[in-house]
Amino acid sequence: MYQIGLLFCDLETGCVGIKEFDIGYALGHLLLTSDARREIFDEFFSGFETSLGLTFNKHLVNQYIAATILYRTYRTNVPYKINSSPDKIARLSARAMEYLLNEDESIDILLT
Repeated sequence: MYQIGLLFCDLETGCVGIKEFDIGYALGHLLLTSDARREIFDEFFSGFETSLGLTFNKHLVNQYIAATILYRTYRTNVPYKINSSPDKIARLSARAMEYLLNEDESIDILLT
């Protein structure tokens, strides 16, 4: 077994899909449920790029991050609760919407 750290397996489709979706979805959830900082995101990307030889369209990943936040905060039928304060959830939702509407290429709006 290889020691590569975090490993993603997309069991929903069982095939190779849009890698930016999987990473954006995971990072969107990370933002909602933790105190993620810019350094975590940078290390996450560089880990994939250097250890697995993958490159990403970071703008597309950022769009999926914002879309995941909106999906999780506006949907009422998601089967598990977001363990973050209502203030944090409201702030991230507003910033995710702002990010998507302004076509800003910096995800920093969600990390501040």
